[in-house]
Amino acid sequence: MTKWIEKKDLTYWLIIVILISLLSSNFGKNDEALLNNWNFAATIVSIILAVLAIVYTYAQSSTTVHSTNKLEESAKKIEEVSSALNKISLDDLFKNLENKILGLEKNVDEKMKIHLESYSEKIFGLFGNDISDSPIKEEDLLSADQWDDYIKQYIEKPSLVGIVLVHLHFKKKYNLSYGFGEVARWWIDRTKNQNLSKDALVGHFNGIIGMLMSLNIVDLEAETSGSGIKKTTVNHIATNLEKAIENYVESNPDKILIKSTREFVDKL
Repeated sequence: MTKWIEKKDLTYWLIIVILISLLSSNFGKNDEALLNNWNFAATIVSIILAVLAIVYTYAQSSTTVHSTNKLEESAKKIEEVSSALNKISLDDLFKNLENKILGLEKNVDEKMKIHLESYSEKIFGLFGNDISDSPIKEEDLLSADQWDDYIKQYIEKPSLVGIVLVHLHFKKKYNLSYGFGEVARWWIDRTKNQNLSKDALVGHFNGIIGMLMSLNIVDLEAETSGSGIKKTTVNHIATNLEKAIENYVESNPDKILIKSTREFVDKL
């Protein structure tokens, strides 16, 4: 059987064919009682079909009314939304948008202030609590043990701070003069990370050096040219910091950062 013809359909067709055959034949034409029964059955069937047609028409009418009501409700809602949109001017929209942007900006400023204050506290705690416009004395900085812990933290696992400190140590120890642009290129080549930006690295290095100089931890002499600072020479490193770096370098010659920096220096 096909999908659109089922067994029940064949049954209905068979019954209809039999009925048509009976009605079109001469069967019972001389039997008045049978003919009366046929007429009565036809009358009953007609009445049933009429009732079914009335019920079906009523059901369809109810469905149509329900659908019409739904459409009317939807139309009213659309009209209400359109009316509300018409009442809102562009000026009001831009004003609300501006207020939200200002609120977002204020929220971001407050969060940034909180983060900056927390980092300031960490820096003050690391380099001394009495940071003012007056020069910082070396004895007010970290102790030798504190510098040892600091060095281990940033050099043990190579970091930007560790790179700067190790290079400052070698520059001071061997009286070398080179720029951190060369250091950035060396680090990018060594890590084989082409996604790193040389300018971004130099910016980070200069930021770290600027902080160290502002705290009188290091003193650098820069050689400048028309395009800016090219090379720097280290004049001074805080005594306890210099000793801490020296001890770590001598005790850990095979550490990645120490070994690779020494190779870099040897090629100059």
